[in-house]
Amino acid sequence: MKEVPLEDAYRLINHNPLLLCASIHRDRIGVLPVAWYMPLSKYPLEVALAISTTHYTARIITDSRELTMNIPYSAQLDLVMQCGTTHGDDVNKFKKFNIPIGNTKTSKAPYITSCAAYLAGKLMDSRLAMEHEIFKIKITEAYVEDDLFDGRWLIDTNPRARFLHHLGDGKFAIDGEYIDTKK
Repeated sequence: MKEVPLEDAYRLINHNPLLLCASIHRDRIGVLPVAWYMPLSKYPLEVALAISTTHYTARIITDSRELTMNIPYSAQLDLVMQCGTTHGDDVNKFKKFNIPIGNTKTSKAPYITSCAAYLAGKLMDSRLAMEHEIFKIKITEAYVEDDLFDGRWLIDTNPRARFLHHLGDGKFAIDGEYIDTKK
């Protein structure tokens, strides 16, 4: 993986791909899909995630104040569904679904090594999270697979650069046609 400069990290998520958010605190580790989020500022990159505080992983994020936002490939739909339909209170999803993880430089939260990219971040306001279920995150590092991104996603040259977009009710879309308006 190659590092993405923080001033360009917003480009990893500006097309709103579904995320797998992961966190760890003491002996608890969790991961859940997140589709409702938005960038709040470009640099420093801050992101607001809407996550119900009833979720196991949300409680871990609140306790650890750290997470990774992993961008799965469209081919990882089964993993996304498994993570979204299994409760972390009942099972360690990383073990059950054989999810490979690595260590980040700026966070204790693991990143998912089989995903296309990840952004690590710090929770900025736990009160906002607990009262309104809005997790305001400051991004501290971003990495992407070498052949997928050169300042933009290479969907026109790499068929692996396809990502999931949640439409609701178990329905998803995958990135579509590439259009270059500068030609």
